[in-house]
Amino acid sequence: MAGHNDGLKVNPYTREIWAIQNEDANANLVTIDSATGRTINYVFGKTLHGGGCDDVIFKDGQAFINASNPTRDANGHSTGPAIVRALLRSNGTVDVSPALSGVPEASNIPFGTVAQLNLTDPDSMTLTPSGDDQGDGQLVLLRASGDDEPCVQYFPLLGKVQIDDTVFATARRGFLLVADTKANRVYKISADV
Repeated sequence: MAGHNDGLKVNPYTREIWAIQNEDANANLVTIDSATGRTINYVFGKTLHGGGCDDVIFKDGQAFINASNPTRDANGHSTGPAIVRALLRSNGTVDVSPALSGVPEASNIPFGTVAQLNLTDPDSMTLTPSGDDQGDGQLVLLRASGDDEPCVQYFPLLGKVQIDDTVFATARRGFLLVADTKANRVYKISADV
């Protein structure tokens, strides 16, 4: 597959592998049949946010893609959605519709205060064991919540730490591998509980 491959996930409903290339602009998507290896190329039309597409998650039979490298207004605020719902068409195109604004109101998890976020370059999305998602320079969680709090919550990270491709442990024993790109090291975190 030509291009810079970034988002790579298996669609649990179809068992196809979805690979997104060129995440900052002119993104395209290739689906790979996991049984036969057959590939189908899809192109995105003009994006709703002016940038590219980076990562994908699948929930309730639908595909959701984060909108990376969005156009910003004169104040530096994102002008389009941070997450879009994607639908593959038989003509080789991807139709998208907004799923989450690039400037949603969100509740600060540690303090409970509400602020408007500015999701300037959502990077990775992960479906957690409890069904939440994350993206951008802080952890941003989407969840069903009560009427008295926003469904978007965020956890500010100290030192503006950038994270990429979060995973969650699903077993009590095993290990996780963590990459520190600046140090050019991979760390192994083990648990034997």
